[in-house]
Order: sequence, then C-alpha cells, then structure tokens
Amino acid sequence: MRFNFISINPDTLSLSGHFFFYDWNLEDKCTLYNLEFYSLCWKNTPLEIIQSHPKFIPTFSDHSWAIGNQGLGGVKQEVLKKFSLELNDALGKIHNGKEQTFLYMYTGSLEHAEIITDIAFRQDNIAVNINLFWLPFVDIDSDKFRIKWKTFLKMVNQSSKIKLTVTTTEMKESIYKIFGLKFDVAPHPSTLFSDKDFVNLKTKDKQIQFNTHLHDCDKEVVVLFPGRGGKDKQIIDKGYLLSTKITKELLSTAQSYSYRCFMRKVDAGSNELKQAINDLNGLVHFFDDTLSQPNLIKLIQSANIIVIPYSETAFSQRTSGLFTDSLYLGKPIVALKGTWMGNRIEEFNCGLVAETSSSSSFSTAINDVAQNYSFYKKNALKAGFTWFTSNSWLSLFSSLLEL
Repeated sequence: MRFNFISINPDTLSLSGHFFFYDWNLEDKCTLYNLEFYSLCWKNTPLEIIQSHPKFIPTFSDHSWAIGNQGLGGVKQEVLKKFSLELNDALGKIHNGKEQTFLYMYTGSLEHAEIITDIAFRQDNIAVNINLFWLPFVDIDSDKFRIKWKTFLKMVNQSSKIKLTVTTTEMKESIYKIFGLKFDVAPHPSTLFSDKDFVNLKTKDKQIQFNTHLHDCDKEVVVLFPGRGGKDKQIIDKGYLLSTKITKELLSTAQSYSYRCFMRKVDAGSNELKQAINDLNGLVHFFDDTLSQPNLIKLIQSANIIVIPYSETAFSQRTSGLFTDSLYLGKPIVALKGTWMGNRIEEFNCGLVAETSSSSSFSTAINDVAQNYSFYKKNALKAGFTWFTSNSWLSLFSSLLEL
C-alpha cells in the first residue's frame, strides 16, 4: 500500500530562508524509505524552484503567520476558511482514501491544528502531526486561552490519529503546569546541514583536533550578529537595535582585543534604528540579508563568537535556528539569560549569557568568552554533537512516524 508523506508548508519564500531546506531534508528521508513525499507550499513560490522540485505543489494563498501570529481571537474567519478550502482541494488530488497519508505541519498553530484535525477525523487513513510553532506567541496562561482551547487540547491528547508537539522543553513544562497534559518536544535539526553534511563536518573537526590544540583568540576577534531585522516589532523581538548598541560599545571599550563585527544589512525600520545603522557605517561589516545557505555557513565558520540578543519576552519558550546552526559549527554563543538560547548555553556551557538586556552586559559576556576562548570552543564543539544525537533529521523523521 502506498504511503504519502505530506508537508504543509505555506512559508516557502526564497532560498535565503529555511523553509525549503526543511522540506528538502524531509524529502531525502522519504526517498530513503520509499515513501511518497509532497510539499503543499505557497502559491507564489518561485517558479524555477517548483520546476526543479515537482513534489512541491503551490497550494496556499497566505503564509502560516497570517493565522498563527494573530493572537487570541484575532484570525479572520475568511483566512481560516481559505486555508481549509485550499488544503482540502490539494489533498483531494493526492489522497484517495485507500492509501495511508501522513500530514505534517512544521509551522503550525492551534487554529491550523483544529482545521487539519477535522479533516483527519472525517477521512480514513489520515494521521497528523502538528508542531505548534506559533504557540509561544500566545499567552497560554490567560483565562481566554484556557476557555478557548482546553477541551480541544485534551481531546487531541487522547487521539491515536493526531499528535501535537511543542518546540521547547520550556513550553512543554508550561502546558503541563496549566493543563496537566504532556506534549512531546519536536526535534530541532539545523536546516543548513543534512545528516550526512553534519557527519562530514564533525569528521573534519576531529581531524583538526587530532593534529592541533584549541587555541585562545588572537588579538582580533570576529563577532557575528546573524539575526535578521524587519518590521519594527520583529526588530525589537530579535534584538537588531540592541545588536547595534552592543557593537558600538564593544568597539569603543575594547582593550585586550580588537573586534571585527559583522551584521545583516537592513533597509527598513524605525528612525532610531536607521540612525544607529548610519552611526556604524565604516565601523562594521554589513552582509546581505538574502545571503545564500552556503555563504551563511562560510560566514558563521569565519566568526569566533556568535551573538544572538533576542528578547526574553519573545524567546523564553521559542527556538532559534541560528542557535542550532552555530552549535553545529562549534561556535561559542552569547545570548540573553532567560531565553531558550540562554538556557541551552547554561546547560552546555558553550558560551555565556548576558545577565540583562543592556549593551554593557552583552559586551562583558563577549569579552569573557574571548578571554577564555579555548574552553568555550571545546564545549561548543561537544554541544553540537550532543544536540545532533537527539535533533538530527533522522530523529525528526523517526519521531514523526514513531519509528
């Protein structure tokens, strides 16, 4: 009997993001195990990509955040109805009810889950796994959330056809505390590397370590701020404005080391941000926001320290792909205490946390990592392997199908 593996991925924008690479890695695993893979993607996915990847089927008019990031009660009914109609139409062309079909949505919300669950309950031979990617954007401890979703969460938790996962252990603990329900944490592989790529990378790391010792930093330390800018809200959430302040402080107060800093180039944002970027012209290296995956790997590899100053409000229970990428490449990381990244840094001792969101706190942490670089570099290399053992693409694929 044929087995269809269908990824619901409405966020396929361009090759500079990670959504294509997420599905390409899943497609590789399906090919390995002789499963029929399909990706139901954004209707405006670049034509050249669709032509080279026939299993990507343009389906959705809206991205996942048009539903998932609208807050409690904020999603327009016509947007939900459109998603449901487009999904049903695409499924009707693939699933005939006789073969087994597995639906997976990586960037899911509870609104997505409600629609997809209804489809699975009304049709035979369909099972579902939905990663609640957008749940950290909702106040799950509010009375409004409990009233709206308590019954649904309990019903789904008892179903053999439906599985919901959360993105972090922190979210898992919150759900259990509030509802007494246990949801698994979905593995979080790096979209920059296939499993084979990672093994090849670590083999090279080992060859280097066998023949050399890990040295402390030279007098010049390369610091990378890989986070994106964007709309004003996104800039605050991902700390881009804070990155400019950290960079200025780092460059103006450097004593033991000279710092060479790299940041993404952004063209939009508040007047305060634009002025901060102008003040850094000639002092830092700006790289293109649409950097390709291979060039992003080279950029991270060239850095000594990665700084991810995302806010605790936005990232206390939310993952960061750039954090995983940096771990895979064995780079010491500095992030804010209380964020998901900060918790992992303290768990693996693979860098340092800034105690507060002030630029001086981050500068102090960066200086301390530079002064003890070989120690943090060794731990970062080890942390990358530790993370991979539970968060590879095979781990994700196995967890989805419960192999």
